[in-house]
Amino acid sequence: MRVCIIYTGGTIGCLGNPLAPMSSDAFYQAFHSVITAIIKTKHAEISISFSNFATTLDSTNIQPSDWCLIASEIVNYYADYDAFIVLHGTDTMTWTASALSFLLTGLNKEGQIVAALDKPVIVTGSQLPLFAQQSLTSSLSLYENTDALNNIYGAISAVYAGIKEVGVYFHQQLLRGNRSLKTNTHAFDAFSSPNYPALGQHDSTFAPNHRALRYVANHSETALSHPENIAILKNQLVQINRCIDENMVINVAAYPVFYSQQSNVLAHFVNSAISIPYVKGIILQSYGAGSFPSGSAKNATDGMMYQALKAASEQNIVIVNCTQVITGLVNANSYEAGSWLCDVNAVDAKDMAPIAALTKLTVLLAVNHGCNYQWSPKFIGALMLTDLAGEITQ
Repeated sequence: MRVCIIYTGGTIGCLGNPLAPMSSDAFYQAFHSVITAIIKTKHAEISISFSNFATTLDSTNIQPSDWCLIASEIVNYYADYDAFIVLHGTDTMTWTASALSFLLTGLNKEGQIVAALDKPVIVTGSQLPLFAQQSLTSSLSLYENTDALNNIYGAISAVYAGIKEVGVYFHQQLLRGNRSLKTNTHAFDAFSSPNYPALGQHDSTFAPNHRALRYVANHSETALSHPENIAILKNQLVQINRCIDENMVINVAAYPVFYSQQSNVLAHFVNSAISIPYVKGIILQSYGAGSFPSGSAKNATDGMMYQALKAASEQNIVIVNCTQVITGLVNANSYEAGSWLCDVNAVDAKDMAPIAALTKLTVLLAVNHGCNYQWSPKFIGALMLTDLAGEITQ
């Protein structure tokens, strides 16, 4: 089993007080000298290699172009390895995992999948560091009783189980990357998948949940292992990377605030944002089943928020309606307070999480722009409701 580990930074590779990330070279050397031998006691035949980023990527400061950097590392070395493990900070781990699931899916002009993942890509990290150092001159040792080594073990076990998806492994569970959510800031059990079952559980051994897995590319002409499909995706990633930071999606969460016509803060925010040429999409985080305050309790069309989103739609900005609630479906027509959203062409996200919706829309907009597909906002809205990587229940 040939495994490529992509170290991007994060707590798992931090040292010192305050914690700061190790350089890639220092981390690789420590991993080989301390961790590889431990892993080989369980998997003697494993071959571990590392990709080579010039600098670490701080999880808090990750940008969409950084997602492309990680995806490109995977695609460029896809033929050389059987699986990939991405070591990442926990702050934006679910964002990166979700984005990778879409970036590693090739689409043609008709929005059809023409290249799909057929090898494991597991994203993991830890709440505490992997290594300890007694002094600046002493050698590194394993930091005992942390979650770091257990998460690496679990990710490798998921790789051996052949989970051919982008997953997030944390605290004995493998979750689908675009369904995962960080739900605890400090506990080892930090990630959940509220709207979809875990892909596998690791106790003494790893047990896949076969009913929850995807098998889209395993026996298909779209599999990335085919050289022509890798070539398609490499080209698409080049095009995406050129423009992904120029296809911005903003996140707007509803909350109780004074909604007068003069001082509707949310409406002013939207109006200000859509004046920026790069803003091409809006993710709404509505209340409950999809209700969002229009700015007028008596007549939705008189509200500033209604008018701001109407103006956004008229500028061909794609609007997707998600919910702040972590479990359940979005249906804006459930209540009158949300039914007005169809007038501004907002698309209900069903059971897709806001993180998945934002990363998916960001990637779709970049594909459209970079590949010059000339998709209409309505077509992109339809793709948002199409299951591309297990992110939405059809």
